[in-house]
Amino acid sequence: MPTTIGESLKVAGDLYAEQDLVLSGHVAGSIDLPNHALTVQETGRLDGSAFARIVSLAGTMVGDVIASELVEVLPGASLEGNIAAPRVYLDEAATFRGRIDMRRTDAAISVARYRLQRKAGGDAK
Repeated sequence: MPTTIGESLKVAGDLYAEQDLVLSGHVAGSIDLPNHALTVQETGRLDGSAFARIVSLAGTMVGDVIASELVEVLPGASLEGNIAAPRVYLDEAATFRGRIDMRRTDAAISVARYRLQRKAGGDAK
């Protein structure tokens, strides 16, 4: 069962979790879910980077996205940032400004995992 950050919540800081996360509120910071899914709902806003297995964006995001499986930018979503993922779905009714890299995703994932380990003092896997 995913954790939900509700519409009325605003979080300032970085988040790390070992489970799926649904964002309906606002996060100003990075979200790291290396083996799980991040869903940003229509009311959700992320001002920072995201690293997850799957990222599904229906809300607003300003920051880079790295996914080990899939990034989907759904109708009405807005993304200003770069995407690194082996599979990307970008709906024609979404707004996107950035760059997509589907070839060097292994390197981007390795760098994201390294940064995550450094942040956690070597505890993150």
